[in-house]
Amino acid sequence: MPGSWPLWWWMACTAGGGGTGGTDGGADDGDHGAVALRPTVATVAEATWTAPAGADTWLELGEEGAFDRVVPTEVDDQGAASAWLLGLKAGRRYELRAAWTDGEEDRRGEAVAFDTPTRPEEVVPLQVSTPDPSRMQPGGFVLGALLQLDSAWVVILDRDGDLVWWTEVGDGLLAPTVRLSRDGRSVLMGTYDQNQSVDVGELRRVSLREGTATTTRTVLAHHDFLELPDGRIAWLAFDSRETDYQGGLYDVVGDAVVAGPEGATEETPTEVLHALHDHLDAEPRCFHAEEEVVGLGGKDWTHANSLALLEDRGEIAIVSRFLDLVWAFDLDSGAPAWQVGLEGGLQGEPMPPIDHGHLSDLWAEGMLVFDNGDHRADLRSRVVEYRLDLEAGTFQQTWELWHPEGMHIPLLGDARRLPDGNRLVAWSTQGRLVEVSPEGQELWTVQTGVGAIWGRVRWLDDLYAPTSGQ
Repeated sequence: MPGSWPLWWWMACTAGGGGTGGTDGGADDGDHGAVALRPTVATVAEATWTAPAGADTWLELGEEGAFDRVVPTEVDDQGAASAWLLGLKAGRRYELRAAWTDGEEDRRGEAVAFDTPTRPEEVVPLQVSTPDPSRMQPGGFVLGALLQLDSAWVVILDRDGDLVWWTEVGDGLLAPTVRLSRDGRSVLMGTYDQNQSVDVGELRRVSLREGTATTTRTVLAHHDFLELPDGRIAWLAFDSRETDYQGGLYDVVGDAVVAGPEGATEETPTEVLHALHDHLDAEPRCFHAEEEVVGLGGKDWTHANSLALLEDRGEIAIVSRFLDLVWAFDLDSGAPAWQVGLEGGLQGEPMPPIDHGHLSDLWAEGMLVFDNGDHRADLRSRVVEYRLDLEAGTFQQTWELWHPEGMHIPLLGDARRLPDGNRLVAWSTQGRLVEVSPEGQELWTVQTGVGAIWGRVRWLDDLYAPTSGQ
């Protein structure tokens, strides 16, 4: 059955037998090196074994007898050892074995062969190409939201484009934004009604290792969320108020950032950290803002779509698509901090600096924006990077990448810096994920099958001790 583990994965194998690069485990080793496997989610499993008390022990893993991976291992004083198998490809046969040293030589238990589950048939095919692998960011994985016509998935891909982790979002739901948790052990996703007609917003935390899930009710939530340093969850929430709008009295929908404890229910008290209605005059900036919010009613004034945390500065930035605005506020006081776009903000060219864009990558000295370009005369989308000088109150464009075929991406879109200076770009509605060099050359591409688009994506440098993806 696709996506299921073979039952014999649950069986322990006795030590003794083959192995290379050291002395094989034998009868005098007792149960040392006998590996038991416990499958959990996707291709993930936990391996456990026993080594002699006080011995250094580790787990070796590979394909076709290579044993070319050493898996991070935890061991107690009695020699009880465990290791999580992460990053395995779907539908492949692997071998593993326990190893330890007795102080004089390395010893190894019997090799265990096992098959990982096949990828879910419901996930569209992914086609990978590597035009210039020599310039790619080495290693790593991509965590992404995959939105399909009949289902939504959160997946982790390796650099071959193979699935190594996945979870289905659920019937009638979308999860356009995904993040790695601050401790690096879970995937966080905001889930919303697929048709945006009812308020069912939740923050779902899924363990990378166990696959277990917890939920937090996020009332009136949409688009994006943050895991705050104090452990609370913050989310974008619709904020509808009756106010003067174009000379008449209307229900006008702005955006607020609301925070609550993880695990919150509908009745749990929450805190409004900041509300755009409290600081900006409700004036439409384009014809989109004269339309009504689907399912909620009221004029769609701000249409925020992104949140970013500047932790070192203690600030949160909101991106309002319909105001072409990046708006930051102080996390502790809620007071406005700085802005890019509209009158009174940072100065630079062009103005406005973004045209109905999305932001996922923000740092104190700059920002990388997916600039959808809904009002651009030639209706083209691009990725643009700006240098920010918050003290001097200026911004300056330093890099841009136009869509190579001049296409317009009307929904979503994402862009992130990679450690080596390349950028990861999701041309979302085209179903195309690319890594590009600073010169704009495509180095790696992942193309979805028909009927699927990419939501937000994150670069993961590692699955065991990641330092990116939040």
